[in-house]
Amino acid sequence: MPATTLREELPALGHGDHCCLLFSSAEDQLRATVPFLSLGLERNEQSLFVGDPSAVEAVREGLKDAGVDLENQQKKGRLVLSSDRDYLDNDHWRTEKMLGFLQQAYDGALSEGFSALRAAGDVSWQVGPHREYEDVVYYEALLDLFFIGKRMVGMCQYPKAECPPETLSGILNTHRLAAIDSDLCPNFHYVPPDLLIEKDPEARQAKRMEWMTTQLLRVKRAEDERDEIQRQFLHAQKVEAVGRLAGGIAHDFNNILTGILGLVEFVLENPSADEEVKTDVREIRHAGDRAAALTRQLLAFSNRRALGRRVLNLNDALRNMDKFLRRVIGDEIELQTVLGAGVGNLKIDPGQLEQIIVNSAVNARDAMPDGGTLHLETGEAALSGDFAESHPGLSAGRHVMLTAQDDGSGISPETMERIFEPFFSTKEFGKGTGLGLSTVREIVRQNDGAIVVHSEPGKGATFTIYFPRVEEDIDAPLPEEKRDEPLTGNETILLVDDDDLVRKLMHLAFVERGYTVLDAISAPEALKFCERHKDTIHLMLVDALLPRMNGAEIAKRAKSLRPKLKVLFISGCTGAAVVRDEILENGQAFLEKPFAPDSLLRKARAVLDRR
Repeated sequence: MPATTLREELPALGHGDHCCLLFSSAEDQLRATVPFLSLGLERNEQSLFVGDPSAVEAVREGLKDAGVDLENQQKKGRLVLSSDRDYLDNDHWRTEKMLGFLQQAYDGALSEGFSALRAAGDVSWQVGPHREYEDVVYYEALLDLFFIGKRMVGMCQYPKAECPPETLSGILNTHRLAAIDSDLCPNFHYVPPDLLIEKDPEARQAKRMEWMTTQLLRVKRAEDERDEIQRQFLHAQKVEAVGRLAGGIAHDFNNILTGILGLVEFVLENPSADEEVKTDVREIRHAGDRAAALTRQLLAFSNRRALGRRVLNLNDALRNMDKFLRRVIGDEIELQTVLGAGVGNLKIDPGQLEQIIVNSAVNARDAMPDGGTLHLETGEAALSGDFAESHPGLSAGRHVMLTAQDDGSGISPETMERIFEPFFSTKEFGKGTGLGLSTVREIVRQNDGAIVVHSEPGKGATFTIYFPRVEEDIDAPLPEEKRDEPLTGNETILLVDDDDLVRKLMHLAFVERGYTVLDAISAPEALKFCERHKDTIHLMLVDALLPRMNGAEIAKRAKSLRPKLKVLFISGCTGAAVVRDEILENGQAFLEKPFAPDSLLRKARAVLDRR
């Protein structure tokens, strides 16, 4: 780890920190002391410096040059500059007297209302003329213990040239943090104070061996943590790449799908169309639906936070999906569902929760090609801080959890390392996208949760998903679309979309149902209609991701011209910033591409009928 400048690191020193400064010159000492003391003045700490008269005078001038009002600060007791050595006993250093001096200064600072004591001093001068450095090292070890739990920050200063090598070694042994001149360096020489205080050689050696073993284990743990962080970083890079890919293609791809699925619906609704043709067209629709589902999975990686979140109950969600899940996994697999008593609520997009449950069930089904048992269970867990730290994304506290357990083939250690990678799959070519589990993990992460996997080859797999429990009441269910309501109308609708096929299909759908339709391919055309069209425009239907001016900005300018204008946004990329921040999170009317003509008409009708 490279050294950093002391000035950069000083703000990070907190209560209980005890560092040493080994300086080469008075200038180096001053460069460390002035910002150290100034920081205390800024934080309402009492700043104390103890040194010889020349050092005190240099510090006084340095603080003055730094803009400190010395007279005012000393008058208020916030700054104490001292050359007293009352803690010496006949010019000899006495550890207990020095600790007593610091205790008295500490108690005084707190009693006077300061938040802490910040103390710095030239110890080589403080020890007096006899330079009893062996006692000083013993004192520093005790001082290390003295600082624990106290609202106190210390900087013990030593001139390098005046200290013999064994003293410098002892100084480094007794300080967790060490500064050499103006650089703060990693101190690998630190030794716990009880090892230095222990007088019995055998006991000291035993303690030292125990401490060294602990340090080796700590180093090993740090290396493991570093490897895990590196693995997570590489995974995050892959997810980011998939997110960019998804965001880049989703808009255009969903426009294409909107055109395909829209034309399919027109053919299927045509009473004169040949039934054999309709059969083929239904296959096209099925393929289009699969493509739309794949795009939605990809888009899970482009969303940086969850959208459309509602307070739900996990038991209710699983109960409502029971019949659907049994159809998904097939008759060869037995589904066992255990709903925990009193399981709390979570906050998540309902569609995302369904996607998690379905993907988990499909993953388990594929692990049991010859049949087996899928066990789904809900429950709660109070997660400790240690558990949360070992599972990135989690925080300590109460969580609801969903467990999916299968008795399939299990997961090998090699596969376990890659199961959440986008596009990684153990299935044969054409049997899977490799997005199922990676999508689950990404959705879980977006909702402040985590997924934990336990598996061994031949012993099945258990996936446990944790979500923070919320104390809010369950949100009222969204009103179901009334499919028997007429989708006709006589209002005027302004369509703003730069994709010709999508715009033509929307135009056709609205005209067939009696609406008057105005077409615009760009923001200038749309705003021109708003300025010059003589009749009322009741609804503007605008793509959120138009070039040069996004849909939200177009809507804002259009409403400034026609305040009563209603707006319905459409987009095939829910992860885009404008969709997230200006549309969905503000509760604006929104329809996700691809959509069928009926869905378009129904949504438009609902927006028009709002009061």
